[in-house]
Amino acid sequence: MRSDGATDSLVWMIDVRTEHLLPVADLPDYLQSRGFGRRVTMRVVKRWIREGCSGMLLEVVRIDDSTLTSLEAVQRWVEAQTVAAGQAAGPPRSPSPDLATLQRQEASPEHESSVHLLVEHRVMRTDLDRLMHSLPDHAVKTIAYAAGVLFRTGLRTPEDARRQGLDQLLAIDGIGPRSALVIKSLWSALTECPRERRPGTPEVNPRHSISPSSPPPLGTDTFRSPIASAPAS
Repeated sequence: MRSDGATDSLVWMIDVRTEHLLPVADLPDYLQSRGFGRRVTMRVVKRWIREGCSGMLLEVVRIDDSTLTSLEAVQRWVEAQTVAAGQAAGPPRSPSPDLATLQRQEASPEHESSVHLLVEHRVMRTDLDRLMHSLPDHAVKTIAYAAGVLFRTGLRTPEDARRQGLDQLLAIDGIGPRSALVIKSLWSALTECPRERRPGTPEVNPRHSISPSSPPPLGTDTFRSPIASAPAS
């Protein structure tokens, strides 16, 4: 976007799902590492964001108290200045890959850091968030609240929640009556989903390790009485 308020025919915006985020505080070091001739101060960077350079504003996004640009945004900003100066900006860039394409590619350390930052600031959902939001018969706000409680407890994946056990999940501070129903639905989904197995490891039903129709292994004295296993009335 131009600093005079006018926009080009194609307006670019930082896509936090696919672009490699860069804190603006790290931009001077990044430019210096790319061979920029002089040391850039943060005062100059802030002027690029507010007023632009050669009429072109540097794109930024704000997450909580962090201000970030992206490597792709810096490239677009440089190309826009080059075009404004009447010089060729090089061959057209290919479109940014979508999220599915990016996930199939090997993630760079910069991208992994960006994803971690977005997850920790609750901009991107964790694997556990996605599972919880797929649960039926619950209000979205109730699911979001329960997911936030589990997130603050440090749970990020379904396996993290499975290791806690249902009783410990329900005992987490902040889980009330309505969010407890979400946790119970989550636990049902966790016990129905097969755990990750190492190659060559036989699959085991998470509800029981021995089939009711098969005899117990030799050398064990485990015996479950039909009366003892009957549900309490």
